[in-house]
Amino acid sequence: MKKSSIKMKPRDLMENVKEEPVSNKVRIAILSTVMFGVSSAYGMYFQDVARRSVQFQEEALAGLRDFNTFVDSKELLFKAQIELDIL
Repeated sequence: MKKSSIKMKPRDLMENVKEEPVSNKVRIAILSTVMFGVSSAYGMYFQDVARRSVQFQEEALAGLRDFNTFVDSKELLFKAQIELDIL
């Protein structure tokens, strides 16, 4: 069994980082930036979904929307969603 060449003691970590090529450091920086972008996009999407659900709930409680009827048209729901986003 071959042992890893990376030493994990605190005094040796700085040595390992200094010996690492710049290309690997750039890859890590790019990957972390992409991960930040993806997580931000998912966070914004979730916040938008939560905001819209609160809007629908407030309208339903105010009696402006009737959610008891089944709507078969996706276009009608899409138009209602756009109206809420604009207003």
